[in-house]
Amino acid sequence: AWGIAADRALLTRRSILAIGCIGWGLVTLALAAVQSFSAMIILRALNGCMLACLSPVSQGIIADIVPEERRGKVFGIIDFSLLLGMMLASLLATPMSEKTVIGMQGWRLAFCL
Repeated sequence: AWGIAADRALLTRRSILAIGCIGWGLVTLALAAVQSFSAMIILRALNGCMLACLSPVSQGIIADIVPEERRGKVFGIIDFSLLLGMMLASLLATPMSEKTVIGMQGWRLAFCL
């Protein structure tokens, strides 16, 4: 849906990226304060919707500004960076999730990082 909105100029790519980044950050912080399982499910779904807007729009921007002969390398670097970040975040958040850190449950703190 986000890619279609960008392609049809319903919203500018910049606006979509801003909505996605700000929305994703705010929803992620809200997850740290959630008190019920049903609220967590709803927020996680909303978190996914916000995150889903970033990839298609950023890929379109890259396709527009990077010469065709370099796109594979650029997409590879970006995907590698994303996967490395996810791996490092998992390695940090998983052991922290069962501990109390700075007086806060570790899994809640992980959402704040």
